[in-house]
Amino acid sequence: MKCKGRKKFFNTKNADNGNNSNLTLAKFKTLPKFEMKKRCIRVVRRRRKISEENGRVLRRILVKKGYKMGGVSL
Repeated sequence: MKCKGRKKFFNTKNADNGNNSNLTLAKFKTLPKFEMKKRCIRVVRRRRKISEENGRVLRRILVKKGYKMGGVSL
């Protein structure tokens, strides 16, 4: 029984003939692990300044604020 979607997964002309010696998997484009988001530099600098002044005490609060406002990493 032929499968119509078989050519999407194998790069060969004879995918359905049972000759498995020349079958290769198709190459898929990998996605990046993270994406850089455009943010206002003023907001980033303000959070960095606050965290430098107060140390690690407010780090958890700043991360929560950043999560609510669109996500920042400190």
